[in-house]
Amino acid sequence: LVVLQEDLPETSRESFRRHAKLWCDHVRNHGAEPVFYAAWAYDRLPAFDDDAICAEHARAAEENNARVANVGAARTAGPGGLDLFDDDREHPSLAGTYLAACVIAATIYGA
Repeated sequence: LVVLQEDLPETSRESFRRHAKLWCDHVRNHGAEPVFYAAWAYDRLPAFDDDAICAEHARAAEENNARVANVGAARTAGPGGLDLFDDDREHPSLAGTYLAACVIAATIYGA
């Protein structure tokens, strides 16, 4: 199993889909299964919100027969008052990292 993460707010949908296919093919050619890590939107890059990121990952997963760990969606649905971001407001805090690990584990193990 290989978890693939693309920084979708930093790239285009077309580039994301093209590289998703390339990486999925590469992973499968080496006997592993790809899983997409769908991260979260950044305030400084408003072209993609969490819903758009989830939708693009779902599309790439369908096109490449892969699973998606929807970390961004879990962050959005999480409890209020829990700061999931580091000081730069883009990378995860310790709590955000733990949430990501839980979502990835649930995706892999079907919990």
